[in-house]
Amino acid sequence: MAKKIVGLSLALALLLGLGVALWSSQTLPQLAPVQSQQAKQLDQAIADLQNPKKIIRRYAVEKIARLSDSPDIGKAVQPLSDILLNLGKPSGIFTQMIAAETLGRIAAKLGPPASDEAVEALIECLENEGFDVVRAACAQGLGLAQDELSVEPLLFYLQNDQNPLVKLGAQAGLQRLDQTRVPFSPESKKLAADLLSKPVVSDDELYQYIKAHTIYARPALEERGWRP
Repeated sequence: MAKKIVGLSLALALLLGLGVALWSSQTLPQLAPVQSQQAKQLDQAIADLQNPKKIIRRYAVEKIARLSDSPDIGKAVQPLSDILLNLGKPSGIFTQMIAAETLGRIAAKLGPPASDEAVEALIECLENEGFDVVRAACAQGLGLAQDELSVEPLLFYLQNDQNPLVKLGAQAGLQRLDQTRVPFSPESKKLAADLLSKPVVSDDELYQYIKAHTIYARPALEERGWRP
């Protein structure tokens, strides 16, 4: 009797092993990966860039800025570039400034050549934007991008732009590039070292600019004793 039980046990074990082997050899259907919460937030923020309400578009740019470490952040470059360049509904100066910084950080994460689109949008805005504060933000964004394409535009605007804010933005961007491993040509390296060794905007120039562009509190500069 004991021998029969042992024999049956072995038979059942063999059948069970064979069944498992046959089952595991079948091709199982591949389950679609569950979209991460971060990816969902990024997709929603990109969709909100088309919202007719300006404040929603600003919040969307701010959210994309917070999600700039997302693996899929590259798909935000084109819609952010549209915001920066005002190609759709105007979103306001502050929103453009946030978009400029965010594009710079995204470009640094992507690296060339994937970063080229973001860098080119920043350069185009620096060349054509009407608001000086936005252009200054673009210059700083080019520094954040850590891209070789940023070098020549920053050198040019640091030397030739007439606006003190843009020149200060270009100086900050060039300093950041100079502190990274972005390659400079020998000529550009020498020129950058010379430009960064001295003030690019005098105190008086900056003072006069602030006075001219402060609408509601011009006397406050003198009252607080801030003079060049």
